[in-house]
Amino acid sequence: MNPPAVLVSSPVEFRVEVNFSDIPELQPVSWLPLTVRLVGSELHVKLHKWLPARVFAVPELPRGIELTGVEQLDDHFVLTGAAPVLRERLTLGQLAEVLKRLASIQSRTRSDTTPGISIWGT
Repeated sequence: MNPPAVLVSSPVEFRVEVNFSDIPELQPVSWLPLTVRLVGSELHVKLHKWLPARVFAVPELPRGIELTGVEQLDDHFVLTGAAPVLRERLTLGQLAEVLKRLASIQSRTRSDTTPGISIWGT
């Protein structure tokens, strides 16, 4: 009998850079700076403070991933977000694949003479 394995990841923070030119619905005008705000699960983009904001709904993100903020720069904006701790049951085959990939990464980044703990516990 093989007990199920559970893969657990730590919380992950991420950043996604989006160029204004990559959004076809926006036609930025050089003399009207864009303003980008994250309101709930929507991006509000304004060309000018007196014009109404263009609203872009952010699609539902999987597994509890959420956007936490937006940072505006001259020609792009940066969305920040976080993914919570993830717990995923693995079959024996999936566990073997994860260990194989970890061993592959380890062999490229460390020599066997490096002190410390390896994924094999030696």
